[in-house]
Amino acid sequence: MRTRLAALLVILAAPLVADDHSDDPYQGTMLSTNGTAIAGRIDADNDRDWFRIGVSTGTAYTFRTQKMAGGMDSVIALFAPNGSRVGYDDDGGGSDYSSKIAWTSTATGTAYLAVLHYSATGRGTYEVVVQGPASSTPPLPAPAPSPSGAVLQGARVFDPKLAGAALDLTYSIGGSTAQTVSVQVVDAANRTIRTVASATVQPGQTASARWDGKNDAGAVAGPGAHRVRLLAGSQVLAELPVAIVRLGVS
Repeated sequence: MRTRLAALLVILAAPLVADDHSDDPYQGTMLSTNGTAIAGRIDADNDRDWFRIGVSTGTAYTFRTQKMAGGMDSVIALFAPNGSRVGYDDDGGGSDYSSKIAWTSTATGTAYLAVLHYSATGRGTYEVVVQGPASSTPPLPAPAPSPSGAVLQGARVFDPKLAGAALDLTYSIGGSTAQTVSVQVVDAANRTIRTVASATVQPGQTASARWDGKNDAGAVAGPGAHRVRLLAGSQVLAELPVAIVRLGVS
């Protein structure tokens, strides 16, 4: 009994290991395109490591994982600046379960790369590398300008089926008077599938909202292009494109 209790105390006293790379694509680790390797680890069920890469129109890039260890079997998924998935690979990097994607960008902006384990419960370590023309670290894409002076911000790639996943949004309005606004999610068919917030805000005040990825019926939104809108009545003040994806699904 004392032995079991001592073992339990050791487990409880052990420090929690911080996630090395964010589960949020918008907060992903920046990757250089000069071939510099970045180490990563998958250390929890359904762990996803996100990376951001500055890309340019017409430029070819190679994305790959290497140095698999500790049982790692990588899968990588690549998303263009507009949020559309443009690459997916399991074992194309070699016989060591590494992954590789070759892609030529059709736009200038920030691309997003997700690294995960083939198994939802898998663990292991790896390195990730991007090879292309050397470039400086680009800034995050700025929110689209709005004639109304309103701003709506949030991640542009979202997998609502990940455990605890949510799309965090911030918004503000312009002008000189308070307005009652709503934040709505619209699918590719221009149908409003969810109203995630309704509030009266002052000019310059930053408000927040969170979408759990579900529609009004409680079902998870399907993959594809969506838009989040900030509205005052029927007037669209600002809009944010969001790509709903399924990581680990080819």
